Formats: sequence, structure tokens, C-alpha cells
Amino acid sequence: MRKIVILFILFFGISANAAVPKLISVQGFLRDKSGAAVSGTHVMKLRLYNTSSVLVYSDVESVTLDNGVYSVNLGNQIPLPDSLIFDQQYFLGITIDNGTELTPLTPLTPAPNAFYSFRAGVADSLNPAASATPSGAAGGDLIGFYPKPIVTAIQSQPVAAGTPTKGQTLTWDGTQWAPSSSNTPVAFNVLGGTFQSLTASTNTKIDFNQNSSSGAFDDGGFFSLVNDEFTAPTDGYYFFEGIVTLDTRSQGVMQVYMYFAVNGSTSAYYRFYDLYSGYPRMQLGMPMKLKAGDKVSLLVSPDKTVSTMGGNSYGVVRFSGFKIN
Repeated sequence: MRKIVILFILFFGISANAAVPKLISVQGFLRDKSGAAVSGTHVMKLRLYNTSSVLVYSDVESVTLDNGVYSVNLGNQIPLPDSLIFDQQYFLGITIDNGTELTPLTPLTPAPNAFYSFRAGVADSLNPAASATPSGAAGGDLIGFYPKPIVTAIQSQPVAAGTPTKGQTLTWDGTQWAPSSSNTPVAFNVLGGTFQSLTASTNTKIDFNQNSSSGAFDDGGFFSLVNDEFTAPTDGYYFFEGIVTLDTRSQGVMQVYMYFAVNGSTSAYYRFYDLYSGYPRMQLGMPMKLKAGDKVSLLVSPDKTVSTMGGNSYGVVRFSGFKIN
């Protein structure tokens, strides 16, 4: 008696169009009782059984084997019935040349998309007018009615009713999900593109918007070129850096204060410089702890009237910053 070894069994997908026949590709390797690979053309009866060992499909095919290897499509001669929807395990029985059905039966192992492909064929039999759009009252984390329910919670935790603004993210504040700017990227860098006169013994705010040659990078939209101020979006720690180059050739040695003014105050963040004649550069960088809404600007107070060297080969005027946490 010949014996058979099934190497693998695959489903071929079915089109959603019911006019395309369903096929199951069965491939395997056949040896005779001496162990030699079988070749030539043989009659092969193939049967499908359900989990209750009830015969649900039978087909007979004339199959040509090449050195033991064979391939046959179930459904090619006798179509697979529509009742065979592959919603359960099926088993394949094979009989060669009117012999005894080989045992044990082989369980069908579908390819990943096979079950869904065959189920798609079943969907063709539904009423074409049927709709998959849900309707009626919503439940769970939703209120209202389909198709436009409102999300009032996430995993049963409430969502705030407030409308978010640009750049905000949804954050858990301990009692509810609410729009927040705490995770919004915050960074800016502005360059002065013109010469600015700084009056002696006066705290003068650096103007970064005197003409169109000014440049600016602003991630989050928290720096105003109109007011030359950065506004902190949330409480937290920030880092700022200012660089100002002056033209002191005609003033000679002079003294200058450079400030980060917070809400107009210059008492906390500043540095004193003794400058020489030429194009000296002042630089001030430091962290700050700010409250949401605090405004930061860059100020310079020289003891002699002097001009900045903005946007040329001799120097730069720059103000930059970012949120640390």
C-alpha cells in the first residue's frame, strides 16, 4: 500500500466577487510502501470532514506526480459549497487509486488571510443596501448618538470640555484628560538684522524687528517679534542666551550691563562688562524658573551711547531660548 506525507496545505484567497470560484490548494509528497517517490498520473479522491467527522465535501482529481511531489486544487472540478465558510476546523482525507483512505486525517491549516478571504465570499450574499455605519445611542466612553457621538472619557476617565489651542496635547492632570502645553516643543532663536542705537545709562530692549533683514526661528509661537518678548507657555525651567556685539571704536573703554528682564524687572538676571575699543562681544546665558505667562526680553544699558553690530561681518545680535522641563 502507498503511504502519503502532506508537507503543507494552503488556502488560496477568494475574491469578494462571488463569481470567482473558491479554491483550496493542496500540496504534498507521496511515497510507495517501499519508500520510493511516486511518479506518473494517479486518481486521487479528496474529502473534507468537519470536527464531528461528518463528510462535507468530496472531489476526485487526476493528478500527475513528479518524483513524489503533487499539487491539486480542491474546487477545481466540483465547486466548494457556499455552506463551507471555514468557521471551524476541517480535516482532509486522501485516497489513492481506489485504495483505502489514508490515516490519520490531515487538519487544514489556513494561510493568515484565508479565513477572512472565504468570509468575504459570504458577505457577498448580504443585502447590497445593508450599511455598516453604526446607529442609535452611544455608550461606554461616548455619549450622544451615532454616527457622531462625543468622547467624554478615555478608559472611563473624564475628558475636559475645554477647546484645545494650537500646539497643545492631551494630558492627564490627575483628575481628567485636559489640553496642555506642557509637552509642546518650546524653542526660539532670533537675530538682529540692523544697527540699533543704545542710549547711555538707559535700559534699552534689543529690537529684532527693525527691518526685513531680521531672522527668526520660533518653535511653538511663543516669541513675539512685535514686542521682542518671549512668553512662557507653562510653569517650568527654561534656558536663555543673549549675544550682543557693539561698535565701541569711538567710545573707547566703557561699562555695560546686559539683562534678561522678566516682566520688565532687571534685578535678577544680568551681567556687568568692562569693554575695550573695537567690536567687543557680550554674552549672557543662564537658566530661569518661570511661571506661565512670564515675559522675558533682552536689554542692554551702556554708560555711553553706542550702536549694536547687527547682521554684518563684524558681529551678531542674537536672543535664543528653550524649555528645559
